[in-house]
Amino acid sequence: MEKKFSKILSVVLSVLMLITVIPFSASAATVVASGECGENLTWILDDEGTLTISGTGNMWGVEPEDEESTDGYEQYKQQIKKVIITNGVTGIGEGAFNNFRILESVSIAEGVTFIGANAFDECINLRSIMLPESLETIGARVFQQTPLTTLHIPANVKSIGGPLVLYTYFKGYTVDAANLNYSVDEYGNLFNKSKTRLIHHYLDVELKEYTIPD
Repeated sequence: MEKKFSKILSVVLSVLMLITVIPFSASAATVVASGECGENLTWILDDEGTLTISGTGNMWGVEPEDEESTDGYEQYKQQIKKVIITNGVTGIGEGAFNNFRILESVSIAEGVTFIGANAFDECINLRSIMLPESLETIGARVFQQTPLTTLHIPANVKSIGGPLVLYTYFKGYTVDAANLNYSVDEYGNLFNKSKTRLIHHYLDVELKEYTIPD
């Protein structure tokens, strides 16, 4: 019995010695760059390719007509794999993440009320996204040239600037049943609530004919 106990004790001591000798490799990501992206907003990019937007208010856009621009982080766009929009941000500017071609994941916190036109245009690796329930306004072509297969419109959306996804992978929209402003038909085409305005009839190569509602 004593011999068995001594053996167990020896193993435990050996493990403890290894723990004290071998360093742990896990460590926090290192900040690569940072800057401003709104009057009260900042961005931080880490060495794992995560861009985090934090603070309060609306982001600047990167469209040419914008006097102030988020081009501080845009120079790193081919390194950015993940975008995190934190609590406090209320708007995403036009073209804010346009042509971020390796971007795979976007997290948008509740509180964002609008997304500007072309904000995620040409994000060719962005295959899914969840829009926040707080969202009220969506600009046109926000997800143009992204491989999204579907897009859900939350209940509080009041304004959509036009077609949102223009790509062959797309299979149609869904709309929250509580939304008072928008609806879809059986094919997933996007209409206003009363179906008197067709907003986007997406390209469906399987569809041979289509009847516009009365």
